[in-house]
Amino acid sequence: MPRQINEELTRKQMIDPQLEKAGWYLRDHSKVKIEIPVDGYDAEPWNAVSDYCLYREKGTAMAGKYTPLEQYLRELPANQREATLGFDQIERILNAKLPSSAYEDQRWWEHETEGNHVNTRAWSNAGWKIESLDVDKRWVKLTRTGEL
Repeated sequence: MPRQINEELTRKQMIDPQLEKAGWYLRDHSKVKIEIPVDGYDAEPWNAVSDYCLYREKGTAMAGKYTPLEQYLRELPANQREATLGFDQIERILNAKLPSSAYEDQRWWEHETEGNHVNTRAWSNAGWKIESLDVDKRWVKLTRTGEL
């Protein structure tokens, strides 16, 4: 009969040692955070929590869902001061659907950069901010902040 193991033991016995072996010091909460709420997703059928999130310097989450958007914005020409993107274009960049809240509530797009707003950090980490948006017409206009 296979051994039964719960999530906590799986972490302690299997995942944590592998992260430590790979050089991730789990007590350094600037680099590794556990049980991070994920914005923009309904709690059902899962608990809307990421078990682990690994961070680069300056708090940039590694390989998160919105990392391709951050990279896209970083790669725009330095003299380009604004970018208007359709929600469908953003989904193609992400290779994933935006959460329903992005289509329903402009608060999903607001400029919060603290906490667990990984979507907002994607553009703020790249030096952009939301200038305007139209949730009904499904587009967002970003401008450079001049900060990086």
